[in-house]
Amino acid sequence: MRLLSYSPLLVASCVCCAAEFYVTPFGSPSGNGTATHPWDLASALAHPAAVAPGDTIWLGEGTYRGSFTSRLAGTAALPIVVRAEPATRVVIDADRDTQLPAVLTVRGAHTWFWGIEVMNSNPARIYPSVAGGRPTGVDIFGSGVRLINCILHDNGSGIGFWANSQDSQVYGTIVYNNGWEGPERGHGHGVYAQNEKGLKRITDSVFFNSFSHGIHIYGSEEASLNHFRVEGNISFDNGALSRTGITRNILLGGGTVALDNLLADNYTYFSPSSLVGQNNIGYRAGCNGITVRRNYFANGGLVAIECRNAVIEDNFFHPYIFGFPIEQLPSNTYSRSRPTGTRIFLRPNEYEPGRAHVAVFNWDRHNAILADLSSVLRPGQSFQIRDLQNPLGPPVLAGVYSGQPLSIPLHLTVVATPVGEPGVASRHTPSEFGAFLVLPYAASTRVRGDDGGSGRLPMKP
Repeated sequence: MRLLSYSPLLVASCVCCAAEFYVTPFGSPSGNGTATHPWDLASALAHPAAVAPGDTIWLGEGTYRGSFTSRLAGTAALPIVVRAEPATRVVIDADRDTQLPAVLTVRGAHTWFWGIEVMNSNPARIYPSVAGGRPTGVDIFGSGVRLINCILHDNGSGIGFWANSQDSQVYGTIVYNNGWEGPERGHGHGVYAQNEKGLKRITDSVFFNSFSHGIHIYGSEEASLNHFRVEGNISFDNGALSRTGITRNILLGGGTVALDNLLADNYTYFSPSSLVGQNNIGYRAGCNGITVRRNYFANGGLVAIECRNAVIEDNFFHPYIFGFPIEQLPSNTYSRSRPTGTRIFLRPNEYEPGRAHVAVFNWDRHNAILADLSSVLRPGQSFQIRDLQNPLGPPVLAGVYSGQPLSIPLHLTVVATPVGEPGVASRHTPSEFGAFLVLPYAASTRVRGDDGGSGRLPMKP
């Protein structure tokens, strides 16, 4: 039985009638996907015959234990949406210490996974051999896949974003505390990505406290690293949980020349350390045809290696850039000494009105900063602001928006505690840097279809 409802998914001016189905942690393979007879998660992801392109599968609150594979297949015009019920916490927990399979493996095609938490509660974090390790949170192999506003933590790598997944996107996703300690160094990245054909987008997401890299676009001589669009991300303190220390917040390069890539409007930071963190483009084999524009690279600049046909402009670099003489790149800002002042970067969410990420560079170390959120929130709207370094904790600010700038605290100390025993203790960044999540509600009162975040599904790639 198909449950017809109005879908906000529009293709041009066509309004589609789509079905809604339901899954709970206690659902059954013998269910029919209704609210009274829901499916279990494995059955729903196997693409039951009742599910058609454009349909939505709602995941009910609770924890889904184990590893799962999605074979759902929508179309480019009518993707299937797998989404957490509004105002609920939906967790997929592998609870194991073997690397394969991933917690969630995405095959099929044109499926959007939205608002889901993927993690591993197994405490093993230190392995005596390189072959050891934890499973990846989400391995994406299907084309046209989107990972939207999810939370991925305490996995091996957070995301495996592989070359045969064409025209796919990671958007608005918070990725932290992923990885493990091997015998020689930390392993596990926020996202490990490769691409050959079509565009692959990593957009408006947050990567921090991986045991190794944050955004890791890398491969051997057999891998392709082409046509990436890396935009609007916040990446900081990656490598900090490993005994070997900080690494790279963004790496793009490997055994083959990386072609036709864009890094724009990204914000990176390293807490003061005896080691020097960095961002790196053109690693090993180099790159050809890259644009690096409007990024803010703080406490770890940019290393560029053998990059041809490169456009590098309107960026901020502190404290260095290696690989290009500064005099050849005059359209950037360079700060060898510690900067002063305050910079606030606001990234509104394209999928959930009222939601946004905020990156703050508080070089004068004020106790709090005033942030204008009038482009995100409307007067009279309930809101909460969460510290992205403790995204599942209580908000640092909540209330009803008056239309005036909000005072966001910067002297924060509580950080999400890693599962198990990391290489070193996790620490909050100092007050000179903060990252925040704005949500358009203060309590769990949202319903499907309201303007608090469950409304539009833009077709913009």
